This record gives sequence, C-alpha cells and structure tokens, in this order.
Amino acid sequence: PTVRHVLELAGVEDAWTNSHGNTRTTLNLAKATYNALQNASESRTPQHTREVRREARE
Repeated sequence: PTVRHVLELAGVEDAWTNSHGNTRTTLNLAKATYNALQNASESRTPQHTREVRREARE
C-alpha cells in the first residue's frame, strides 16, 4: 500500500501495487517511487526539453 499512497498523493487514481518486505525495504520503495515520479515530471517540462536540445546541438 505504500507505493499506492505515494501515487495517490501524486494524483494517480487507479494503480495496483504489491510489495513485501521489512520497514527499510518499504521506505526505500516509497523513496524510489517518489524519485521516479519526480524524474518523470521533470523530463516532460518544456524547459528540460529546450536544455536537452541545446546540449545535443553542442
């Protein structure tokens, strides 16, 4: 349920997840989910696209 809660906070309404492990594993999974959402969000911004294109030209 930890990943599902993180996804719900990000606005994802329909997600199915399953995870087994101890507290440390659960915390790491929550952090990884947050980081993945953050990276996905950053990679889609117009500013990021301009920067990537600029770097490709150089």
